[in-house]
Amino acid sequence: MNSKASRHRAHTALTGVLVTAVLVAGCGGTTSSTGGPVRWERIDPSPASDEGPLEIVAWGDAYVGVGAHSAWTSPDGRTWQATPLPDAGDGGATALVALAGQLVAVGSVSMRATAWTSVDGLEWQRIPDDFDLQPAPGFASTELSRVTAGPVGLVAAGTEWGDRGQHPGVWRSADGRDWVRATAPPGGSGARDILATADGYVLAVADNARTGEMTHAAFWFSSDGLEWTAAPDIHSFGNAEPQGLAVRDGTIVAVGYRVTSTGLAPMVWTSTDGRAWAPAPDTPALAWWPFPGATPVGGQGALQGTAMSNVHTGWSGFIAVGSHWGLDPSKPQPDGSFALAIRGGVWRSADGRTWELLPDELLSVSEPGMATVKYGLAGVSELGGRPLIVGATPELGVTLWLGPASIE
Repeated sequence: MNSKASRHRAHTALTGVLVTAVLVAGCGGTTSSTGGPVRWERIDPSPASDEGPLEIVAWGDAYVGVGAHSAWTSPDGRTWQATPLPDAGDGGATALVALAGQLVAVGSVSMRATAWTSVDGLEWQRIPDDFDLQPAPGFASTELSRVTAGPVGLVAAGTEWGDRGQHPGVWRSADGRDWVRATAPPGGSGARDILATADGYVLAVADNARTGEMTHAAFWFSSDGLEWTAAPDIHSFGNAEPQGLAVRDGTIVAVGYRVTSTGLAPMVWTSTDGRAWAPAPDTPALAWWPFPGATPVGGQGALQGTAMSNVHTGWSGFIAVGSHWGLDPSKPQPDGSFALAIRGGVWRSADGRTWELLPDELLSVSEPGMATVKYGLAGVSELGGRPLIVGATPELGVTLWLGPASIE
């Protein structure tokens, strides 16, 4: 990793193995202080496999999740039961939303966007092939990666690939069964997250068309999910990529990463309307962060990347999750290189602009024989209770961490 471009490629490769979601479950719990480690309860949703729910929503007095080929149900966020999704084929579900008496999961099968619906989280139906979900002319495949429920119904975002390259796609639906393609779609090279606000929808997009291998962050807004308008550019959008969106008390927050001279660092933008965006000020919590005790490698720190992956409301503000990764000089390899180390990271903010990186002990694993290095965390949401982070460990695959209801 001798250049910014190679560091960006490493991040892109790593994000392919990051797990994608987080929830908040239950209520009650203890209050903890960041003066010491926040207490988290680790939950293995499927002891017999490395699978588990990647996207979770509250459903009645229980919880429902989806993860690739399965739907997952739980009465308490601790004990999970899997049910196969019908006709998932070589694809699967990537996102889930609850909507007025039913659940809708979106994803892809055989490189075609699709969706599944359920009224109880136990029995699911895959929707019939929908013409508007087929790839646009000049594109060979399409997938839905995020979905949200807003003022005029469901809006799902994804990406299309083909001979014409790739671009974001957006579709709207009243019930999750019949979909309509956006008539004025957003530009860019790939959708990252979509968010419903009080008066419409906001879309975060990565665009590498202008900067070659480096990505350019872009934000789009729409009142109806069909016609999209680009937010004005600002210089801080270059060499950066948004990953997740959240809104609280009229403040919209986007989190992701930016490319610096020393590696990747967390990046945050805020907006009050989805149209005008401003970067959060640089602070130590938004800088790349080397492993404690690691020595520099080639004049750089041992850790070449830190990025936020998702954000949601919680703990009296916003909670963001992400990953730290890089070369660990304490683990030399036979060829003279160093082992790649990855671990999760959790941040919180009261206003979306000033962030605190929570202590490293936050997600430490204490059982004998368990490695403390983890794969990245990729999402967090708040449903009025305790945060339940979805991540992964090298040993167990999908893993959940149930946190306290609040911290001081």
